[in-house]
Amino acid sequence: MSCFRLHAAVCLALLLISSPASPEEKPDDAKANVLQVDPVGRPVLGPKKAQGPRYLIWHADGQWHLRTRSSADQATFRGTITVRDGKVTELANFGDLETRKRGKRNIQDVGKLNAARDRIAFEFRTSTGEDGFDFSLGPGATALEFDLKIDEEPTPGKVYLGRKAVSPPKGKFLLAPDPPDKGT
Repeated sequence: MSCFRLHAAVCLALLLISSPASPEEKPDDAKANVLQVDPVGRPVLGPKKAQGPRYLIWHADGQWHLRTRSSADQATFRGTITVRDGKVTELANFGDLETRKRGKRNIQDVGKLNAARDRIAFEFRTSTGEDGFDFSLGPGATALEFDLKIDEEPTPGKVYLGRKAVSPPKGKFLLAPDPPDKGT
């Protein structure tokens, strides 16, 4: 039996050594991967885009805003926002997240800023209303990394950025941290 364990440990070690490590992303690479969209202004949606569960993300008055909406059926929105090379200096509306009862269980919308103040994690259950929060960044941030899911699935076609309601190509994407607000 100990021979089997030794063999298994050696195989695992060889597998780990031979697995290609993902290369470290350099700060310049992060800038190259930032989506070239204008996130300024709350997304304006036509009737087709305004149906079903969706994320609305925009920048205005020096703050970022994230909202979740759904037309009728409840959807679970889960995601993280990671600030690269910077910190969240202000986080608003987390205190307004409600607790709802479903059967015998309380279902609570949850939002958390980590101790390093560089990552926001959230989970909202949204039906006909709107959930969300606002945040500001300190100097030095190079990018905002969004990783967003609806009902456990990446749904980039249901993420709308800025007044023009542009959708990212993937559920995980980078945005510039400090776009110029053009009169919003």
